[in-house]
Amino acid sequence: MSGEIRVRPAQAEVTNEPVGVLVASGLAATAAVAMFDPECGVGGLLHWVVPTCPPKDPHEFGPALAAESGIPWLLNELELLGAKRENLRAALVGAASLQGDSELDLGARNREAGRRLLAAHGIPLETEATGGTLIRELRLDLMNGRFDINPKEGATQ
Repeated sequence: MSGEIRVRPAQAEVTNEPVGVLVASGLAATAAVAMFDPECGVGGLLHWVVPTCPPKDPHEFGPALAAESGIPWLLNELELLGAKRENLRAALVGAASLQGDSELDLGARNREAGRRLLAAHGIPLETEATGGTLIRELRLDLMNGRFDINPKEGATQ
């Protein structure tokens, strides 16, 4: 893998190759988490759409659709490539509150699910850029494990 790998909504990417950048862009109400183990150079990025799986068969859409299935899947895939949970560094980005303070605020629900699931799995957040009305981009540089968070043009709603 080299160059830029785009991780679209309801997708995830995991690698142990030290070249390239994983990118999730257009992070409005959707959210993304990037994780990197600097000891073994394994990294991954998950771009989820909803906090919980739809009532239908969760496998119908794949694990990356929802935080509740995607975050455990991402951790498992990272560990299969040699990552250790105690070494993982994480960034949580997106989950903007585009609908205000409504109960239907998908961004707020995605933010809460991401924080809750990462804490439940013992993964501390190194950096977080969530909420507000900004549309963001998350980049994970696989060479050095650096997280870059950028607001996108026309970012306020």
